[in-house]
Amino acid sequence: MGKVQSVLKGIGAAFVNIGLKKNGFLYLEDNVFSKDNSIFSEFDLNNSLKVNQKVLVQGVKDPKGPKGAKITTQIALPGRFLVLLPTIDFIGISRKIDDEEIRNKLYEIGEKIKPERMGLIFRTISKNAEPEDFEKDLGYLLSLWDEITFKVSQAKAPSLIYKELNRIIKIVRDIFSSDFSLLYVDQEEIYREIISFLDKVSPELKERVHLRKDENLFEKYGVNSEIENILKKEIWLRSGGYITIDSTEALTAIDVNTGKYIGVDNSEETILKTNIEAAEEIVRQIRLRDTGGIIVIDFIGMKKSEHKEKVFEVFNKALLNDRAKVKVTEISSLGLVEMTRQSIGEGLLNLFLEPCPQCKGTGYILKENKIAKV
Repeated sequence: MGKVQSVLKGIGAAFVNIGLKKNGFLYLEDNVFSKDNSIFSEFDLNNSLKVNQKVLVQGVKDPKGPKGAKITTQIALPGRFLVLLPTIDFIGISRKIDDEEIRNKLYEIGEKIKPERMGLIFRTISKNAEPEDFEKDLGYLLSLWDEITFKVSQAKAPSLIYKELNRIIKIVRDIFSSDFSLLYVDQEEIYREIISFLDKVSPELKERVHLRKDENLFEKYGVNSEIENILKKEIWLRSGGYITIDSTEALTAIDVNTGKYIGVDNSEETILKTNIEAAEEIVRQIRLRDTGGIIVIDFIGMKKSEHKEKVFEVFNKALLNDRAKVKVTEISSLGLVEMTRQSIGEGLLNLFLEPCPQCKGTGYILKENKIAKV
């Protein structure tokens, strides 16, 4: 529950106090909700928001650097198979479900179970679900919304009404499915928490969760060393080439180099092989680092159009496994690919690293006696 601090119609936005150091940023065009929904009955829909007005908002993007959190009034409550939209009358289906027969079947189910004046989105995992799975999931989400509306009636602004599941349970909810044969956990408390959650949403998966509390799973399976590699600026490829990754506030720049790889036959084949390896590794790195926003990739220049097409094909194929929304432009004559990737979290680098106090994040420090003294 936030309180509107300012409304700037010139940029189509409002700043809302949500109890953090920086106000949340709300696009006015996102300020859309059902007129019949009692939770928003005090709003003047014609004049939009007013200063000091209470408003129920949900975080869309975490605060990052000097920017506050991005927020919206379009509430979305994710479950295992469904996302409940309590304020919008709508039925949506994950774009990753491309089978028309399955999409039509899910839409028919949605029309039958959708609560009046509310909306539903079928998540990707729902393509393998049974009708009773949807009913159970929807019941859980509706009871959650009832709890939220009750708290709203009692709440002052700013105050936290509802917080998403913790990171581990969120991973289990969003990713762990019948596609996985086993899930190992090395802490008993977390194991019990996962079992308790699965007991409510997918009891058939409980037997696939195994407690191994006498082992450090991150060390055994090399996760810690992978995290260390992800934090490096320079990533080496199998053939001997490498990529460098530089992140700024405006964008992330990725450069591809042949490095130690000199090839066997000719330079064009050397460049093609390096670029193909780089394309696959770049997608892997931006997923692992959770890199969002504008990304510019400088592939090694290729003369042959069929080589450009091959690299672009490999790059796009690798992106199909990315859960974030991406938009990619074709390789330019300079060998550049521009893309945008949905920013979900704060990114792995911001999570593990902080700017150097000496260089203030530039990566450079002044050489001694290089500045003239006045």
